[in-house]
Formats: sequence, C-alpha cells, structure tokens
Amino acid sequence: MCRLLGVDADTETAKGFLDALISASRNDPFNNGKSHADGWGAALCFKDEYFTVRSSQAIFSDSNASSLLRPAKERVTGIFHARKAAKGEPAGAPFDSHPFAVSIGEDIVYLAHNGHIDKRKLQSEVGLDVSKMNDSEVFAHFVARQAQDFEEALQTGIEMVHEYHALYSALNLVVLRIDREGGLHVYYYNDFKEKELYYRLFLYNSNGQKAVMSSSVAFISGLIDGKGKIVDKNTSLCDLGKLGKL
Repeated sequence: MCRLLGVDADTETAKGFLDALISASRNDPFNNGKSHADGWGAALCFKDEYFTVRSSQAIFSDSNASSLLRPAKERVTGIFHARKAAKGEPAGAPFDSHPFAVSIGEDIVYLAHNGHIDKRKLQSEVGLDVSKMNDSEVFAHFVARQAQDFEEALQTGIEMVHEYHALYSALNLVVLRIDREGGLHVYYYNDFKEKELYYRLFLYNSNGQKAVMSSSVAFISGLIDGKGKIVDKNTSLCDLGKLGKL
C-alpha cells in the first residue's frame, strides 16, 4: 500500500506532482488519512545526470525529497515511490525502499510497486532466499529472469503473477527504463483486486508534460474529485491490465 509517481516533464510541472505525492504520503485522503511512512525512493534522469535515492525515512520527513527537482534542471524523466509496507514484509532499512534496480538485456531498469503479491510463489524462479527481501524486490528479480527484451520480460512477469495466483491486493507499477542509446522511458501498469479508488492510477498529458500517478496524488493535484471523477481535461484513467508508456 504505497503511492506512485512517474514523470516525463519539466521540473516545474514535476515538482508540483512531487509536492502532491509528499502531501498524500503524510495524510492519504483515500486511505482514511493514514500515512505512507516506511521509506521512499526515486530514480531520476536529467540531461547530463542520472541518480537514485532510497531512504528509510518517511518522504514527508526528509528534507531531501522536496529539494530533488531544482529549477536549474529543465526536464526530468523518472519515478518516485512512497512506501507503506505490507504486513509481514521487511521495512526499516534503505535497501527495503523502492525502486529496485535490475538489468534486462542491455537496459538498466528501476521498478517501483504498489500492492502486495505472494513472493513465495515466485521464489523458485528467482533462485534467492526471499525471506529477507520484500515482495516488490522479489518481483523485480523475477521479471529480469523472464527474457532479454525489456517489454517481453515485464509483460511475462506480470502474466506469471496471475498464472501463479500470487496477487494479493494490487500489482501497480511505475518502471524507468534506460537503454544504451540514451533513451529514457517510463512505463506503468494498473491492476488490483480491491479498493478501486485507492489503487486507481491516472495519467496527465498536457503540451508535452506527462505523468502517471496514484489516485490520491491526482486528487491533491486537482485532477480528480473525492470520488475519483476526472475534473481536468488533460487527465485520463490508466487502462486496467495493460502495460502503458508515457
């Protein structure tokens, strides 16, 4: 039960959505005001700089979070994650925070997940002791073992979660792919079994400013109302069960 944000936008637009993510993580209007305080992380690409951060602090308590998008950097492509750990999953250390990095073929991939899956059903293919890993990290390694082509690997990994009946609540994803030619790509996937308003993902696309975000981030940004109805002309719902790309 986490909050997600993916952006391909100028830093001013991205900073507005980041501020909304921080606010939603402090007091989530679609989760009875509960906070997402079990760590946060980001993988961000600027013109001449790529960097990641994974922190055990709550995103709303960490001053570094709000200062990530400096005005001097004109455009950013990347993903953010604020974590509320699922029951029984490891938490409390930076390595428990998303996003998780894997290599798929020649691509560098950063994956962040909202929801809960049964990591034990993926263990045999991952070939690792999953007892000290959270379910999302296990899924990232699981995906990386499916194929050398990024989209094929991610799509196969998603399908296998369903085939193995490993989905507990949701498999919502934002994924940053960096290819060796310098291409930067943000993918998303929206799939859940419960709490539709909470787990829905929304897209924003206006004059080249693009973002994908959790519902409470969209609400605080003024894109939807308290019932999930879209009130902004540049906003749309993510297709359920379909891999998308900003």
